[in-house]
Amino acid sequence: MGVTARLVCRVLGVLLARCSGLRAIGVAGCMVLAVAARADTPRELVAASSGTHVWVAIPIDGGCKLVHHASAMEGSFCRSVVQLERLPQALVASGSALTIIMPASGQPASHAVFALSTERNPATGAFFYRPAGRLDVLASAPSGGTFAGAATDGSSIWVLQHDSPMSLLRLEPTDWAVEPLPTERAGTSLATWSDGAAQVPALALAEGGDLLLWQRRAASDWRETRWPGAAREEWSVVQGSSRPTLLVRESGGLRIVYPTPTGVRMLATMAMPVEPWAIVGVGDGLRLLTVAADGAVRVAPIDPLTGSAGEAAALEPQPTTTSLWLHLPIIGAVTIAMLLAGFIIRPPMKAPRHLPPEWMPLPMARRALALMVDLLPGAGVSLAVTECRVGDLLVMPAWTPDIGQSAPAALMIAVATAWCLVFETVLSTTPGKRLMGARVLGIDAEGPLESAGALRRAIRALLKGVVLFAPALGFLAFVHPLQQGLPETLTRTILVQARPQRG
Repeated sequence: MGVTARLVCRVLGVLLARCSGLRAIGVAGCMVLAVAARADTPRELVAASSGTHVWVAIPIDGGCKLVHHASAMEGSFCRSVVQLERLPQALVASGSALTIIMPASGQPASHAVFALSTERNPATGAFFYRPAGRLDVLASAPSGGTFAGAATDGSSIWVLQHDSPMSLLRLEPTDWAVEPLPTERAGTSLATWSDGAAQVPALALAEGGDLLLWQRRAASDWRETRWPGAAREEWSVVQGSSRPTLLVRESGGLRIVYPTPTGVRMLATMAMPVEPWAIVGVGDGLRLLTVAADGAVRVAPIDPLTGSAGEAAALEPQPTTTSLWLHLPIIGAVTIAMLLAGFIIRPPMKAPRHLPPEWMPLPMARRALALMVDLLPGAGVSLAVTECRVGDLLVMPAWTPDIGQSAPAALMIAVATAWCLVFETVLSTTPGKRLMGARVLGIDAEGPLESAGALRRAIRALLKGVVLFAPALGFLAFVHPLQQGLPETLTRTILVQARPQRG
């Protein structure tokens, strides 16, 4: 409510109350006028920002819900954290932690204080909150007057109250301590002030259009600074901003003010939002938060040059990436099944009696070279289709849940599998194997080596594609005496080359 509206309501209420027999009507009339004035002026939201995490208390039936948005959510996403019985008196954000200060209640009056913190699951990308399903209960702050702001220095919470006398409280592990004040002037407020890379508690006072600031540096050490022309009649400190920022309320709108040691920079007046609103700092910029009638939170960037608000985007519930990780247990199950199948079949662990002297198992180095040659067509197709970098082809699908990141490697493997299937089924070998002088032969415990049939070769090519999607399956080839991997083990085949002739 504007200052003029409040003054008119107070004067009319007093005049009506003093009229004989109209005391109740006077009070009612004042209340009606106050409600009408509030309806014309959208209320400011209870919100807080640490620069990377934004918290907003949204009124709902029976209280409010606390909503969290983080720049690391990589989009217009949010998460509903907890429901409270009523709107908080203040929210104080520091890093990934949040302190909730509730309105004074009880006898003697005190502010209930709660805390929580958030962390990002590196696997799923989703945020979770501690303590889970509840809030940490901190020591209640005594209330002896008007609440005048809260702030943090990253380790402690500070509360300023305008009582008799004015008091500054600091939260200790088990209780609140009274701190000495550098000033006791009426109208002083408390906020977290951005000073370079540091966030410090600061007492602020508008005096003759100037902003008078006391910044706390250490115990009982307050530095006084005057910012000429920075303050107006209604102003506040923008929380979470990476540099000192003030929000000035003027007739018809809002204005962003940047106080600097060499002067004050004032942006153009922004139209007053028609919905409940708040302006906070996110990263290196500012954001306008509004809440629609249905409770949806909308975020609009504020132009750092003009001060105008851009197009607003509605915050949607943050999706989890659990579904993206479903392929990992599937790959794990396939890996275990194929390993069990390989050991159940129990291939011969030594060369058969009728191994011709002119053949020998293909060494692992030559197998790797043959595979690289056969992967080249798939790599070329993937580079052309996805326009990725060569390094992206090394990100295998079994190593990341990000489908977009693993798509180039998956396409390369799929093309290579089809390539090997066609060549091995039709020509009994692939270009890579031919270059290495390798052949695929059938092997049995008793019988002689002979060329593997087309069906065996086709199944072997498909199984090789499975191994490429789950590279952990390839370890068997390194420990098998005949250098047989799972594709050879399950199809009873062996990859051989001609034995070098001795001079």
